[in-house]
Amino acid sequence: MFNRKFRELKKNPSRTIGLASRPVLPRIYGKIKFMVLIVLKIRKKILRVFKRKTRSVQGYLYFMRAFFCKRSANCFEFDINSSSLLLIFPNDYNPHSPNFNGGVKDIQSFHEQIYALKLRSEYICVSRLTGHALYVLLNRGNRQRIFSASKIIISIPGNSGGILLFLRFLGLPNVIFRSHNAELLHRLDWLRSSKSIKTSFEAFKKMTLGYASDLSVSFFAEGILSVSQMEIEMYWKKFFPWTSRKIFYFPGMSPSHIASSIPIEDIALSNRSFATIVGGFQRETIISQPDKQFLESGSLIKDYVHSLGLSLVSVGEGVEYNFCDTNFGFSYNYEEILKNTTLIIVPSSTGWGFKTKIADAVTLHQSVIIHRTQYDRLGEWRQMVSPINDWKEISNLVLKNISFQEYEDFIENLRVRREEHLLSIVK
Repeated sequence: MFNRKFRELKKNPSRTIGLASRPVLPRIYGKIKFMVLIVLKIRKKILRVFKRKTRSVQGYLYFMRAFFCKRSANCFEFDINSSSLLLIFPNDYNPHSPNFNGGVKDIQSFHEQIYALKLRSEYICVSRLTGHALYVLLNRGNRQRIFSASKIIISIPGNSGGILLFLRFLGLPNVIFRSHNAELLHRLDWLRSSKSIKTSFEAFKKMTLGYASDLSVSFFAEGILSVSQMEIEMYWKKFFPWTSRKIFYFPGMSPSHIASSIPIEDIALSNRSFATIVGGFQRETIISQPDKQFLESGSLIKDYVHSLGLSLVSVGEGVEYNFCDTNFGFSYNYEEILKNTTLIIVPSSTGWGFKTKIADAVTLHQSVIIHRTQYDRLGEWRQMVSPINDWKEISNLVLKNISFQEYEDFIENLRVRREEHLLSIVK
């Protein structure tokens, strides 16, 4: 009987067999197609992992070749005047478009100031993974640039000290490190705020790697440019006291696409209608994790903002509050929101990665409310923001009255000090 039905099926493939509700061949074809797609997906994932591992191995092989070649045969003979300054940036930095991630904004402003000073320089963008970075830095196209540079500045947020370590092993004494965060303290706050075993493990891993990175930087960097005065005092001098002679305060500043929003006249400030709760430009950043007390005081914060004649809004990927008038979430019009903001509110007292948010606010002549814990980490920036000890007391808060000229003078002072540091580096 089965053979008869099979012959009938060959003559008419659309015919069903027995109690089947759908044609057999299309159903079999669908299952085969599904299995093929799964196999292709797994194959693609395996190839991606293999490529990543292979690229890392190639990077370390490039390092070994450069190390032994330089020591034994001195085969790298380049023009030492071909470049005076080589900048190493992460590959998520785009010099041709606005950047909104905190660390990358700092890189953009740094790069722009070097360009404005007409300093002779080049830059290379690399992966944050050490092996991948070495693959790019030491390939045939870039080896000359590495060994010819009179100064190399590594500005990559996170645990990028491994890149510096390997460059120093190659006998390059002129490597300077831009420190974006006190990695140990920053990741310790991440660990404390973790809510699951998985996130705790990730935070602990990043904390360990971050401390190891900064430890290697403390020994092998020619100079360390810290973004924060308080990080110098509370972190570098405390955990790495031998760095006191080579660590310098190099304040963060906003890039041009933020700074260009400064109003020409003081009266223009009155046209801004938002009080903005700022979150991270990327999901799951620690600045986007509000304090419990902040959430409990949501209605009081809203009433306070309304008493100033403003609308309470929030911005940031994955950020949403039920007491806000508007939650913009992730926005491609982030600059427009900032331009229309009079007051910035930082909802988290955890972590050290909030500094560029403050820099943007001061650059745009905005008032800032920040928890006392973060206020105490600000150094000279304290004079430009208003601290609060308890969000429940916000109705009694009096914002600091900062004039248009005071904002301008503060930013100009930062720019001049950075310029002096940069000019001293290239000498």
